[in-house]
Amino acid sequence: GNFILGLSGSNGDVRRARAMDTFKSLAAKQAIDWSRVVIFLVDERFGFQHEKDCNAGLVRASLIQALRDGGVPFSEEHQFFAPDTG
Repeated sequence: GNFILGLSGSNGDVRRARAMDTFKSLAAKQAIDWSRVVIFLVDERFGFQHEKDCNAGLVRASLIQALRDGGVPFSEEHQFFAPDTG
């Protein structure tokens, strides 16, 4: 089976930086079989000009990028679900 992981972002620069650190730390856990994890957003921030300001951008820039940097295959198309904020 798969593990379904619901993530929430945060508001404010300090809280978002803490969330990024938490997501990067999660990506470093070698005991997690990331091929079986599906991630979705519990909430999203709308009305922002830049992706870095939305929660999907936060997850992509921290968790997903850290997985890729670590050589962990992660299919954003099939394993990460977020609303279109555009």
